Amino acid sequence: MSALSDLSSSEHSSFFMDDGNVLSSESGIDNHYSSDQGLSAESGTENDQELFTSDAPEEKVQDDEIAIDLPASTEFIHLDPNMTFGQIKKSLEKTVNNIGQLKFYDENEKPLNDKSAAWSHRGRKIYGRFVKETFTLRVQDLEKIFVFEETNPNQKVKDIKQQVQTSENIQLNVFTFRGKALHDDDGLIDKGIHHEGDTLVSRIEVTILDQLCDSIEQIACHEHWELKNLISNYCQTQRRENHENIQITFEGNVLETLNESLFSHHIGQGADLHYKVLPYTVKILDSEEVAQKPEGESLEIEDHWTVQEVINEYSRQTAKPFMAGDKVMLQDHILDHAIPVWRLRIGKNSELMIEREVQMKALPYLCSDCGSTVQLKAQDAIQCRSCFSKILYKKRTTRACQYNCR
Repeated sequence: MSALSDLSSSEHSSFFMDDGNVLSSESGIDNHYSSDQGLSAESGTENDQELFTSDAPEEKVQDDEIAIDLPASTEFIHLDPNMTFGQIKKSLEKTVNNIGQLKFYDENEKPLNDKSAAWSHRGRKIYGRFVKETFTLRVQDLEKIFVFEETNPNQKVKDIKQQVQTSENIQLNVFTFRGKALHDDDGLIDKGIHHEGDTLVSRIEVTILDQLCDSIEQIACHEHWELKNLISNYCQTQRRENHENIQITFEGNVLETLNESLFSHHIGQGADLHYKVLPYTVKILDSEEVAQKPEGESLEIEDHWTVQEVINEYSRQTAKPFMAGDKVMLQDHILDHAIPVWRLRIGKNSELMIEREVQMKALPYLCSDCGSTVQLKAQDAIQCRSCFSKILYKKRTTRACQYNCR
């Protein structure tokens, strides 16, 4: 351990709390000491994933202290109830270079204001990182990447949009950073965007392939979209039903949830997704059986089938042949047998109607002259086929008949 210089206990300081009230302290900072952790002495880090991590053993923080994790050491500061983060920073001036670039963050990577009281963080560790006055910012839109050097971290997102429009003549309306959407009034530094090579992503292009339906579509989207929003956009573009029972495969892995963002699934620019609709059930209403079975016949089909394949499966399941004059109808429209089901936007529990051709029965008649039996249909000429007599008698029925006379 090595003792570091303190603020004078007699020094009077004024500062602001979070609510804007001016408070004063006669004591300032009592003392602080450092614990060398053997970390890199470089100011800041370009690796965001390692920003708040350390392999060094944790030291216990006293209830009236605050631990400040710096790139090269950990400083333990004895707190006064009225002390601000700005005063803590001032106490480190003699031991830390580039104090003006030092920024404090809590464990959630949220910046801590210099005027805020530090007492609420007593007994805890905060993180001190050196933020350059300017940094190199990258902006990605589809396959294009724009590089803006000397970017001020105090700029807002709307300033970057204006800068892109001015320099590249491109209007970008949406930016995301690490999978989260940014608003125009968001400050870069407030969102942790101040490191070399940080990238704001506008649009990305994702290709969705349905091999069974021989379909491919490229969709421009954003990293913060949930996967279900991408699929909905794809179905609207393809004019197909947005099914619930689907399977999405990315890089050989089936994506289990549709409610996570594309960024969470590591889906970025140029990604290929494989789309598949699992088998689902439709209702088939047959005009010959609609009176006996009004609810229809449940039939499991697949989205890539043609209407003819649906007919074949129905005939196999019900053992009822489909005749040449029969028609398949959807919402009063006669369907072409060669059209794929997915193009008809048929979904789960959709109803298809089979209109059967009316088969005319031939009835037996007796000729009044020669006594021959003549088979006649409704549209046939009334004439004996043997003697050409035009007087025919209908045969007496053999079934029992009952008549109610009043």
